[in-house]
Amino acid sequence: MKAVSPATYTKKYFLTDCEGWDHFQKFKKKKLSPRLSHAASLLSHPAGKTILDFGCGRGELSAFLLKKKAKLIAVDYSPEALKLTRETIVTLPSSLQKNIKIINASAKTLTLPPQSLDAIFFLDVFEHLTNQELDKLLSRFHLWLKPNGQLIIHTAPNRLFLLYGYPYFTRFLNLISNPIWKLIFKEKRITRPSLKSPSDHLVHINEQTPNTLKTHLNKHHFKAKVWLDSSYQMIRLRDKIHYRLCQPLWLPYFNRFFHTDIWAIAQKNTVN
Repeated sequence: MKAVSPATYTKKYFLTDCEGWDHFQKFKKKKLSPRLSHAASLLSHPAGKTILDFGCGRGELSAFLLKKKAKLIAVDYSPEALKLTRETIVTLPSSLQKNIKIINASAKTLTLPPQSLDAIFFLDVFEHLTNQELDKLLSRFHLWLKPNGQLIIHTAPNRLFLLYGYPYFTRFLNLISNPIWKLIFKEKRITRPSLKSPSDHLVHINEQTPNTLKTHLNKHHFKAKVWLDSSYQMIRLRDKIHYRLCQPLWLPYFNRFFHTDIWAIAQKNTVN
């Protein structure tokens, strides 16, 4: 497992491939994608809280939280990500811009004072880091969080869907439905043998299952709730049809093989 170079994360990646790019461009940075909106909803009352957005990407979540009167530390090790974050933040009133620090740092180089954070958003970064990087970072997250502070995690794709649900079920349903899907919805289904795109093969080096994610968090003394949930993506009619037929989230027990998204909320476990 080799660490991914920050040079891999180009401006093109963030604007044409990284999840939510189309939403980011369509709404001119003013509206969160469903994934980020759902993540933001997991933190109640952000006003006045000091929040770390680790792996801030294009900066739209940081901007949203600034509007909610939070204090932000936005961190990424990709120079292109930080340029986009600054472009996003500069659209806000100056009274909000002063409440953010934008830092170029990695999992190994970021340092913050102990117990200085009320919350950490760690969204779609887990699968990009080696186990060594995760060990370093999760131990620091535990150190930096205040008592009762929250670590909010999203990672995708769920490895169970990647290895079983997609290749043995969803792909074949996508192949069968593709002709009529293109006719009705003007969209092409994903039908390649692997769910992972070419860029995913470069940057997704460490996909998780709910159990492996919980193991990582337990190892670093977090008390965590970990769950699968892709239902937030069921917005349009075509989405509801897809998740009913081709990626059946409604199936008892077997739905673990069809959810794409893994979520977690973790807090310090102060019991030795």
